[in-house]
Amino acid sequence: LFRPLIERHFEAARSDGGSRVAAVALRIEEEPLGKGKERAEFMSLDSGDAIRVTWNAIASLWALSQGVARLSRRMFDANRKKVQRLGVDDDPEIRRGLDSLELARRFRTEDVPAGAATADKWPSWAPTIDAAPSPESDDATGLHFFLGALDWILRHELAHIVLNHAQREIAGEITYMACETEADIKATRWLKGSLQSDQERVLGGRSEEHTSELQSPRNLVC
Repeated sequence: LFRPLIERHFEAARSDGGSRVAAVALRIEEEPLGKGKERAEFMSLDSGDAIRVTWNAIASLWALSQGVARLSRRMFDANRKKVQRLGVDDDPEIRRGLDSLELARRFRTEDVPAGAATADKWPSWAPTIDAAPSPESDDATGLHFFLGALDWILRHELAHIVLNHAQREIAGEITYMACETEADIKATRWLKGSLQSDQERVLGGRSEEHTSELQSPRNLVC
């Protein structure tokens, strides 16, 4: 259901990376590499020819995004209305949001076999999996968060290849943490593109440049 959408976003990320990653493939697989603290769900291969992602990681990121979408909206509205406390009985989507965070944790820490990931076994308390939800819905906001996060992660992994981190780290030219920082900065700059702050913008409004940027398919989900 999500593979075509993910592959389109990978193509956009790869385009940002330029010729250095033009031939890099996206491999979506079941099993992570390593165990425990060394477990890798998103990674660029040292060979530099592929980015490897697990379905568990994708599912966890999606569920997390759905939870954040529901909880952040209610928290924002409550703050605006000066509501001091929210409870799970105030709105069924608050409970669904909390359940989504738990689902994200389970996908992140427990390997779910492919045979178990079927529609009839999907928990009734979780948001419905939908790659094209109704606009303005919690599901749509969650998908927006998911794709925005995925866009950044894919660019982060491609940045490792563009910056030749595997070879530079082996040669002792750079530390592991310095590699991660460099990849963070590169991914953020790619994703930001030409977007700039507008000092003349009215509080609560959008600049004309920002509005036009958001009309492109790439920026609708970033």
